[in-house]
Amino acid sequence: MQTQRPNWFLAAVEILQTQSKIGIVKLRIENDGQYEMHTANVLNGTAEFYSPWWLNPMPNYVKKDICSNGLMYYYALLKKGYTNNPHLLKMDMIKDWKFDDAVKGYGKEEELVENRPGLEGWYTANLEHGVFKHIG
Repeated sequence: MQTQRPNWFLAAVEILQTQSKIGIVKLRIENDGQYEMHTANVLNGTAEFYSPWWLNPMPNYVKKDICSNGLMYYYALLKKGYTNNPHLLKMDMIKDWKFDDAVKGYGKEEELVENRPGLEGWYTANLEHGVFKHIG
């Protein structure tokens, strides 16, 4: 018998609607082994900039809460809060951001703006186990 998983999309929307300081909900799965969650990056501290809720022990500045449908999420003011990986975000967070047309589609815009949410006071969240896996 298959059990029904709570709706992650509605949970992410609820987070953005009810938490005024959260500007982006990342949707990567826990410890998928890519980039910031690669073992070497966990050891050198890079993971803390992007996804501190997956570190063991979890840093004390990471907060957790639960959505009305029972899905837990973590959030924090991060050094690297923006991502081009799957996410939902508030348009208010990026309304004044400028993206150079010369780099769109090449991943460079992520590097140019990944620190903006934290610098502007926007918190970044992630559903407890995430949804999408990075495949390469």
